[in-house]
Amino acid sequence: MAHEDFVKLDWNEEVATVTMNNPGQMNAFSMEMKAGLQERFSSLMEDPKCRAIILTGAGGNFSAGGDIKQMKDRSVVEMRLFMDNTQRLVKTIVTGPKPVIAAVEGNAYGAGIALAACCDCVVASRTAKFCAVFMRLAQLPDTALRWSLSQRVGPAKAQELITLATAFDGEEALRLGMANRLAEPGSLMKSALKAARRYGAVPPVAFALNKIAYV
Repeated sequence: MAHEDFVKLDWNEEVATVTMNNPGQMNAFSMEMKAGLQERFSSLMEDPKCRAIILTGAGGNFSAGGDIKQMKDRSVVEMRLFMDNTQRLVKTIVTGPKPVIAAVEGNAYGAGIALAACCDCVVASRTAKFCAVFMRLAQLPDTALRWSLSQRVGPAKAQELITLATAFDGEEALRLGMANRLAEPGSLMKSALKAARRYGAVPPVAFALNKIAYV
């Protein structure tokens, strides 16, 4: 598969839906997935007809996190390049002018929870599962998770969730502040689209300037 095949793009009027599309590997955050996401987000942030972006995953999962096999096969130089490119993607999502709504069902582990936390709004299925799993695998968090999770749940709670690699569901995500809205199973995309349209209705220049004021 070419990297663009790992990421689908669909439109519902002025709202673009970007879908991580490797369900056989639970949408693992591979080099190809990262390249596809960067391409899509860079283009959409400059597209005048796009008012909001939904980020979700195919096959009932958001993303299970990094592609473990690729991690094992990377050289130090390749790993550094991958991390630099990942930070570029995070910066595009966090500082780009368009609102990004994460629609999370199933697993959002590792890089998955990190990507969701970077978004402007997180709509979580009640049965979603979040986990900053890095320390359980003897790894340090990447994908800007220390910053993004702290922004959502506060520094002390973020440190606890990262250190203990605690898994929690959609209801707990809402209580903690990891999620902004909760959706019942089967209604996730409807709820995410409603949120996207509300965010997209905000005057775009004001939204863009207000967004970067919090970075």
